[in-house]
Amino acid sequence: MAKKIKFPLEMNNGVMVRTLEELRENFNLEKVVNYFISGKLITWLNDRYYESEAIQVGELNSSSLDFKKKICEIFDIEYIEENDIDIENIEKRNSKITKLKQFTENEDIIRNVDLVAFNQEELSDLLDENAKTIYLCDERFYLPLSKNDIKYIGISNPVLVINSKSDIDLDEKNIVIEDCILKSDNSIFLKTANSKGITYRGEIKKQNFEYLDWKVYIKEGIFYVDELNDEFEFNCEQDSKGKWYKNVNSLYRSRIDGSDEQLLVTDGTPVADFCVADDIIFFTTGYKSILSNLKVHRVNLDGSNRMDMNIECSSCDMRLKTIGDEYKSILCNKNYFLWIEEVKYSASLYKAKHDGTQKEKILSLDYLTFKSAKITDKYLFYIQGKNNTLYRVDLDTNSNVQIDTSINKLDTDGKNLYYLKWESTGWGEYKNDPQNCFYKTDLDGKNKVLLEHHYPFSAVVRMNYSKGILYYYTRKKMGCLSIDSNSPEIENKIILSEFK
Repeated sequence: MAKKIKFPLEMNNGVMVRTLEELRENFNLEKVVNYFISGKLITWLNDRYYESEAIQVGELNSSSLDFKKKICEIFDIEYIEENDIDIENIEKRNSKITKLKQFTENEDIIRNVDLVAFNQEELSDLLDENAKTIYLCDERFYLPLSKNDIKYIGISNPVLVINSKSDIDLDEKNIVIEDCILKSDNSIFLKTANSKGITYRGEIKKQNFEYLDWKVYIKEGIFYVDELNDEFEFNCEQDSKGKWYKNVNSLYRSRIDGSDEQLLVTDGTPVADFCVADDIIFFTTGYKSILSNLKVHRVNLDGSNRMDMNIECSSCDMRLKTIGDEYKSILCNKNYFLWIEEVKYSASLYKAKHDGTQKEKILSLDYLTFKSAKITDKYLFYIQGKNNTLYRVDLDTNSNVQIDTSINKLDTDGKNLYYLKWESTGWGEYKNDPQNCFYKTDLDGKNKVLLEHHYPFSAVVRMNYSKGILYYYTRKKMGCLSIDSNSPEIENKIILSEFK
C-alpha cells in the first residue's frame, strides 16, 4: 500500500511546519486563516490525526465576529486584538487560486496569484499599483502603450490587442511580452527582440529595428581589376605597383557615428542611387547617361542576399525629384518600390512589391512638367503639369486625386502636407502680386491653413519638413517655422542666418 504524502504548511520566511508544536512556534494568524479558508488547515490536521483540533476547526465560521480569537485559542496562541486581517480579501485570493489552477499547476505562478489578471479591469488595477510583472490569463486584453518597464507573461495564450496606427519599439519602452497572442487590425511593425513565445495575428508584424542604428550612403571607392577589358578600359589607372584600378561610386553602410563601415556592393559596379525600406536597400547601377538606363537591385542591410530585380529605370532626365531637390531614380516604402521607365516622348511610373512581383503601372507622366515626389507608407504625392498641380496617389488602389495647384515645393510628416504655393494673398504692400505661401493641410488637402508668406523678391528656393520644423531657404536668408503637430498655428519663427 502506497504511503500517503502529507503536505506541510508554509509559515513566515518559508518555514515548513509538519507538527502541532512547529505550528505553534511559527504561528502566523493570516496564513492560518488563509489555510482555513482554502480547506488546507483541516486536511493538514486530519492527516496527522490531530482529531480534537480538527473537530474544533471544522466548527468555525469565518463570518463570526470572534473567528480570529477562536482559531488562536484552538492552538493555544495568544490573540492580539490589533491583528487586522481582511478575511474577504483572503477569500477572494483563494477563489482566484482555484480559478488559476484550472489553467496552470506552476507553483511559481500560483504563489504570484496577486499579480494575475483575468480581465482588463484587474489588469488596470495592477498597473495602477505599479506592478512590474503581470500574468495575463485566458482573456482578451488591451496593451497600454503609455506604461513602460513592464513584463507581461501569458497563461493559456491570452490575446493582447495593440491599438496603434504607427510602428512600435517595445524594446525601447522596456516592455517584455511572453507567451501571448499579439493582435492588431492596423498594419504595423513591432520591435520585440526581448520578448519570446509570441504569435502574431491580424495585420501586425514582427520587425527588427536594427536598421535604425545604421546609415547608408554612396561614396567614391577604389576597385581593382585583374586585367583590362572593354568594360574597365575607360577611366582605369595604375597604382605604384602597376595594378589597374578605377574609382567608382560604391554603396556603403556604417553606424550612425560613422564606425563599422562596410562596403555593401563588392563587385565594382558603379552605384548611381539607392533608397532604404527598413532593412532592405534598393539601389541602381550604371552611369547617369542619356544613352543607357539604370539596373535595379536589392540587398539586405548587412550586405547579404543581393538580388537583380530584372528592372531598368530611367537614368537621366526622367528621375524623381524629391524633397530637398534631391533627384532619385527609385523610391520605396514598407510595401512597394517605385521607378520610372522612359520611352521616346513618354514615360510611366511603375510600382512592384519588394521581391519584384506584382509589377504595375501607376501613372503616365508628362516628362516635361513632372517635378517633385514624396512617398509615405500609403501615398505618393507629386507635382505635374503646366499649372504645377499637386496630386495624391493611393499606392494600394492606384486611385489619383488632385490636391491643389500652383505648387512649388512639398513635404509631409505622414499625417499632414506642407507645401509652398504661389498665389496672391491680398495682404501688404504687394497684395496684388503672387507671393510664396506656406500651407499646412490634411493628407487629402482639407483643413488648409496658411502658415507664412514671403513677398515676390524673397522667392523660396528650397523647403523641407523635419521633426516639427519647416525649414526654408530664400535668396536672402535661411529660416524655419516650428510647428506644433496638434495645432495648425506656428509656435515660433526663426531666422537661422542672413545671406548678403
